[in-house]
Amino acid sequence: MSESIRDKLSSLKAKIIKSVPVYGHYRIEEDLREWDRSIRDESINSLKGAENGVESLLGFYVTKRDRDRIGFFDNYRRDIRLRRETIRTSAYGFWPRLSPIKIDENALKMILDTDEKVLSECESFSRYVQETLNKIRSTSNEKETTEELKEFDSSFINKIGRIDDLIGKRSMIIRSGKLEAS
Repeated sequence: MSESIRDKLSSLKAKIIKSVPVYGHYRIEEDLREWDRSIRDESINSLKGAENGVESLLGFYVTKRDRDRIGFFDNYRRDIRLRRETIRTSAYGFWPRLSPIKIDENALKMILDTDEKVLSECESFSRYVQETLNKIRSTSNEKETTEELKEFDSSFINKIGRIDDLIGKRSMIIRSGKLEAS
């Protein structure tokens, strides 16, 4: 019974806050900004998981002193880290009310949709990296390992490219402040 009263009070509080002219809109903006940030944080965490997997295999090849593979995996790690930092430092999708930069509401929705697509791609990429690296670790045949690495390299480039495209799309929407004709 007390929870239903708390729910009613919280609902009433939300209605009152929204009815206050300046604060209600400010709260909505802050919620959108926080949502935007949380999606990007999840994307960063997914990429961190992929980076950790690459680093563990990098350590394996360091102990084997395999210079070629050390170079490949160091490049993979650098590429993942670059995307992670790009997402981390990207601009918020929603600007403060008094900012000279105004973003169209539809563009804001598109930014949030794009953020969710980035998250989906990052999670898919991280799963792919982990699964492939586990296959590479379990393969004892050098020829099979080389084939797996070639396939991994082309898929890695393709998947990173999709993440880059989405990050670029998001940046263009933010720079223009509105949706562009496609």
